[in-house]
Amino acid sequence: MTPTQIQMQIPLEWNVRKVYPMAHQVVNQPNDLLSEILENDSLPARKVFYIVLAKNHVAQQDTLTYIVPFTDVYKSKKNARQRGLNLQSDIRKAFQHTSFAVDKEFVRIELGGSANVPYISPFSMVDFIQGCFHITLSLPFKKYLQYLARLKKGWTMGDLKLLLSMNHRATDKMYWFIRSKQFYKGTHKVNLEELKFTLGYSNTSNKNFCSQTLAAVEKELRGTWAEFTFVKLTKGREIREVKFFFDKDEVVMTKLRHDLKYEYEIELFKRGVWPVMIHNIRHLILNQEAIIKDGKRYTWSWHYVLWTIRFVDNQHSNGKLKDKAGFLKTALFEGYYAQQASEMPFEYPGAEHLPLGRCLKAGVSINVKNAYPETFLTEYAATKSMTADEYIDHLKIHNNITLIKYINPVDNGVWFLDSVYVKRLRVLENKSALEKQILVQN
Repeated sequence: MTPTQIQMQIPLEWNVRKVYPMAHQVVNQPNDLLSEILENDSLPARKVFYIVLAKNHVAQQDTLTYIVPFTDVYKSKKNARQRGLNLQSDIRKAFQHTSFAVDKEFVRIELGGSANVPYISPFSMVDFIQGCFHITLSLPFKKYLQYLARLKKGWTMGDLKLLLSMNHRATDKMYWFIRSKQFYKGTHKVNLEELKFTLGYSNTSNKNFCSQTLAAVEKELRGTWAEFTFVKLTKGREIREVKFFFDKDEVVMTKLRHDLKYEYEIELFKRGVWPVMIHNIRHLILNQEAIIKDGKRYTWSWHYVLWTIRFVDNQHSNGKLKDKAGFLKTALFEGYYAQQASEMPFEYPGAEHLPLGRCLKAGVSINVKNAYPETFLTEYAATKSMTADEYIDHLKIHNNITLIKYINPVDNGVWFLDSVYVKRLRVLENKSALEKQILVQN
């Protein structure tokens, strides 16, 4: 049986929803080093540096050498050896044979020295061996990263997965440019020549820079935390300045909070897990990503998250945890309870919260029982040795429940709803759509 598909007719602009691809690995970029790093013109070299920065240098106090696979930097393995050796040379030039200016207090306190303008080299050795870059940090640089982390001095958070996915050589520079402003404002005006210098395009004409470079970067950052739009400010016919528009951090966080969809997401949020992290967990579940624990492979799922929450709640109730949210996050990503969760009975997480009603500007609020996200229905049916369609037939025959495929008009999410709610939803949504159209017309 193929269930009837319902597509509600809602104005097109309601379907436009951002995706925030924040990964659980975060680059805590020290602003003191930002300009030094971005001056290097090699995007792959900068990507290697981001990977190294994302490591936990406080927890891994004695680790100096890090291995970065070629495939973490390049999408294609074509001519891997030659490209790897070329990049090895670029990295050495950028981060081994040059020095960065560092905090004077750090030199005095941590290194026991004094200098008017202290400098240190980030890497002491760079090799490309068997398809991997072997990066060895200099001891002073390792201590500097630990020093900055302890002081939490001048950090801007960045998304490692997003940074590694960038293709245009100016996109990561623009990403950090926007991220450094988002904490305190949502617009920024900059002189065009200064912006061209910042992005490494001083020799490009103003017209080509705006129509080609900025347009390409804007497209690549579309749908991310650092999404922006811009307008050109002219004097006569000459472009003098550019004004950028983007969401402040607090605005993005509010949007994320209002986009929590599933019951397990609400439970994570109640326990202090940030919306950014919850969205990343949603991505891992929907893509059935793997968790490797003690050499065994487990799969991200609602079942795994809910049972991990229960295990952590039990630990907390026994007075064994001080930072519950922090431990819960670590337990999920490190798979502390992956094996125990895999042995627990599979339960439906009770998703009575549809995405509708959790949006700031669109959608209606309605509690719907017997609402199954499409990915969950497939997963749940498999535990009963059925396909999704077979389980839908089973519910109709044995429970007198008729499920209808429902495409959410706000975010295009696919659900299976009890048919008794579909008519009610249609009436409410058509009414909301009409109100929206009248509001736009006025």
